[in-house]
Amino acid sequence: MPNPDAPPPADPAAPHEHVTLHGWSGQWEEVARRLFAVPGDLVAAPYAALLLQDGGRADIYVFERDAHGGREVRTRVWTGSGLGTLPARLTGLVLAGCGTHGVTAALGGIGPFADLGVTPAPPSPRGAFGHPLRHYPEDGRLDAYVLAGRRSEPRYVAEAFAKGPRREPRWELCAVTGVRRTVAGALYGLPREIALRDRCLLFLRVEGAAEIHHFARTAAEPGSVTVRVWRGAALGDVPARCLDLLSRGAAPESAGGAVGALLAGLGGWTAAPPSLAPISPRGAFGLPLDTLRAARPTAADAVGAAVLVH
Repeated sequence: MPNPDAPPPADPAAPHEHVTLHGWSGQWEEVARRLFAVPGDLVAAPYAALLLQDGGRADIYVFERDAHGGREVRTRVWTGSGLGTLPARLTGLVLAGCGTHGVTAALGGIGPFADLGVTPAPPSPRGAFGHPLRHYPEDGRLDAYVLAGRRSEPRYVAEAFAKGPRREPRWELCAVTGVRRTVAGALYGLPREIALRDRCLLFLRVEGAAEIHHFARTAAEPGSVTVRVWRGAALGDVPARCLDLLSRGAAPESAGGAVGALLAGLGGWTAAPPSLAPISPRGAFGLPLDTLRAARPTAADAVGAAVLVH
């Protein structure tokens, strides 16, 4: 019998389709800042979705551009009490390279969507996401995810994250799949703060090989970082389970401990001596990407990558 939890097959018409998923959890103000700072080409994608949830409400907005230059967008919305494990499943689907075909099937499985009709396409992330955010109290905690499919070159406007006072989100996620060059560009374009967080996980997948890189800083030596690496044939559901543990609303220390226990259970980790801490995403992720490329020169050009910081 087929496994109902198995990811849908990749779209055969788009083997190198670019799909990205960004996620944040924190106070409403900081999450809104992240949402409004994403590049405009993300909301201009032919298919995009916004997922929101707090302790008692959840919404999914799906935006589909028309075929006439993207001047109009059809919006569908689902509302419920929570997203459940859907964000974790989407992370796994993006990493597995299932493309828009896979993620749309997962979103559609959550329940019926109300069709809000066709309207002029929003010109900016603020225009797309501002109204949905009004349903959530500005003094509360919020989880938000942005999903986009069929983007040519994922970008991130890192400068927007450096303006004004801010609090760090409890966790942040970026998952992307596509050709190597596109994936590297998406990771290197992440905000500089990503490389400065105390805990960072980098998941990498190519055909027949997978790696997890764990970067850890300590208060005793803030200028150094310890890197541990796990290598295997496949990531399985490990990235999805890590996100699920962080998304349950537990105290950061408790959630971080649960993630650490999950990773330790994989076994087979190798550790390098503490080294100078990277100060940019390129400094942190460049060597793992180059090493994986050198080790798998005959692998398919498609790469799945996810960065999860907490």
